[in-house]
Amino acid sequence: MNISLKYFLIISLFAISFSPLFASQYYYHSSMSNYRIQRTTFSYGGSPAYEPTAYSYGYSEHYYNGNPPSIPAWTEYKEVIRFYEFNLNFLPADAYNVSVKIEAYRSEGSGSSKFVKTSDNLYPNDEAMFDAVLNGSELFTVDNSSGTWHNITSSVTTNIAARGNVNFGVRRSGTDWGYVTVHILVEWDAPSHITAQNNFSGGTIKVGVNTSPILRTNPYNFSVNVNSTVNLQAVEQTNVGYSMIWNDTEAPLNKSEWRKYKDQIWSFKNSNQSYSFTAATDDNDSKYEAGLRKVCNISFKNNFIGISSSGNMKVNGTTYSAPTSSFNVVEQNKITAEATQYYEINAISYAFQNWEGEGTSRLKDFYPSLHKQYVANYKGTPLFSDANYRNLTFNTFNPRVTQNVLLNWSEHPNTSVTKYQIWRHEKYNGVYTSPVLLATVNRGTTTWTDNGFYIGNSYSDYQLFYDVRAYYSTENTYSVDSYKQCYGTSTAVNKIAETDSIATIEELLENSISNYPNPYNPATTISYQIKEAGNVQITVYDALGRKVKELVNEIRNPGKYEVMFDGSRLSSGIYFYTMKINNFTSSKKMLLTK
Repeated sequence: MNISLKYFLIISLFAISFSPLFASQYYYHSSMSNYRIQRTTFSYGGSPAYEPTAYSYGYSEHYYNGNPPSIPAWTEYKEVIRFYEFNLNFLPADAYNVSVKIEAYRSEGSGSSKFVKTSDNLYPNDEAMFDAVLNGSELFTVDNSSGTWHNITSSVTTNIAARGNVNFGVRRSGTDWGYVTVHILVEWDAPSHITAQNNFSGGTIKVGVNTSPILRTNPYNFSVNVNSTVNLQAVEQTNVGYSMIWNDTEAPLNKSEWRKYKDQIWSFKNSNQSYSFTAATDDNDSKYEAGLRKVCNISFKNNFIGISSSGNMKVNGTTYSAPTSSFNVVEQNKITAEATQYYEINAISYAFQNWEGEGTSRLKDFYPSLHKQYVANYKGTPLFSDANYRNLTFNTFNPRVTQNVLLNWSEHPNTSVTKYQIWRHEKYNGVYTSPVLLATVNRGTTTWTDNGFYIGNSYSDYQLFYDVRAYYSTENTYSVDSYKQCYGTSTAVNKIAETDSIATIEELLENSISNYPNPYNPATTISYQIKEAGNVQITVYDALGRKVKELVNEIRNPGKYEVMFDGSRLSSGIYFYTMKINNFTSSKKMLLTK
């Protein structure tokens, strides 16, 4: 329904203005001119007299018989009109459906009068206004009471079009006097001012009013009459490096939609790329926005410090070489990537650390809003144990010669390993000491002599545990602890003197095996003892019985030994280790937790 603001203008006083109730309405405030004019004429001739009066209309005759007798008899005629000047220049230029109505009724007096329209001239004096009313075109008879509105729009069409002056009047019809109240009601509709826009700056949008939509510059401002059909269409396009699409089927999240913004409130309107609506009064000063979505170019890469290797990456369940090519993802939709946990490159173990700025979970869901390359960061640690490159050995015990413990190892194959640390801890009388850093030597040195101990050959001596750790200068990291055992003594006499009477070592020992800590992460020490010489085999198996690693397979004399098991490259779970020597077999369970 068309709703427009009504203006009540009391001509006898001034125009009354009203604030708009709807967006397409306006208000107007202006004073207006109105005049009550009495014309007096005389039977004996002479010019009529014009003067103000309190009446709106009227007519009377007065007869004089000559008093004093020197004045001849004559008649005086008095006539009253009311003249109104009203200007339509307050109407907006885009106002339409303008109507003008008059309510005119007699408030006092008797008789009747006529409401007339005069010519549109601006009259210079009372006489001109008086004559204009007497000669004006009669529009209707003034009513006896209020409540009747007379539509005079057709009589003022030219005035409306010109937004110009219009003059009215009230003149007598009969010989009575009276008062008239006049109201003017001006009504009109005004177009709604609407903006059609994208949810980004620049680009284009399609808009049509009562026609098919055509390409416009974004944002597009336009005016539309109430009840017109507005046809909108979002345009898929490229904007500042992004493909902007209407996401109706391309991705499950962040769907495209048309929204309306009015009075600081957004409201959903439609989810189709093309959208039509009928303009209403509350569309004025509103915005209709097409919510296109960015297509983000997403790629993934691995970051290994100091090397150019690239590795691979699993994206949405499929493995790709890294860095990957771009994946197209509609903004705020999901793409899943899984980084590899470990790489071994040039004798360096690279362990996944984090997604740069995105957390530490290897399997990660990403919801991008921009073009982006996600980076998996890795930390490099040198591989250096007897199972990997080190080959640590000790000098052989000779009972005829007292020798210091001598360590020998292989050079690490990676030239960025520039140093080695030598560590030792001890066990004597069942008590372990804390590890101590004994020395640091440069690359190129592969032997070192421990002047604190002589090499021994039995458990009655110290159990000595040595570790040679490689230093990777590129990332300032050291290899994982991997101790290897030998026997040592300061003097053989001191060791034997501590026992008054003992049997041979073979008689004191039993075959056994255990590990500590358990559970462990990532390494544990497997301790074992044998009561007689033989070929010792120690092997680790997974929960399905598959061989994981052989730790020991060599001939050993009676005594106690330790070997380090590194599970850093294995997944969490239960593992078993088995020792075999001669006719003895023992298996134990251990738990790797990460």
